[in-house]
Amino acid sequence: MHSRIFELTDEERTEDERMSWFHIPEWFFGTIADYAEESENREADLNWLRMSLEGTAELEGNELTFHEDAAIRYFKGKHKAFLRQLDELKSVTLEEFAGTTGNFGVKLHLLDSLYNEEFEFYFYHNDCFMTMDEWIRYTDLTHPFFVGGIFDYHY
Repeated sequence: MHSRIFELTDEERTEDERMSWFHIPEWFFGTIADYAEESENREADLNWLRMSLEGTAELEGNELTFHEDAAIRYFKGKHKAFLRQLDELKSVTLEEFAGTTGNFGVKLHLLDSLYNEEFEFYFYHNDCFMTMDEWIRYTDLTHPFFVGGIFDYHY
């Protein structure tokens, strides 16, 4: 499967100033991705980003502007699914926990993914490389960002 890495900057950059393959950290390969390469279809990737952030942000050209309550909007559905999954984990039997029956590991992984999906978009911003979930949680979203380089990665 494929996903994307988006460089986000505080000021618009020229194509020559955008991130390169060397900005992707070594830990990313082998733990998350098999490989990454520059995107071949920038417009399609920008549309994918736009659709992923629908109701949370506006993307005009390369400029990304988040709504005032962007984090709340973005996490609303994930939060509901997280709580449902948490309720399901509350009834796990000792046998499931011990691994002799059921699929506890899958259920636990789903809970973790609802909090921080590792196989989704990644953002590279101010020399930090993080999942979209982490970035939205920990970044000041009150000013516009600009989409720079875009990389396709395979996992």
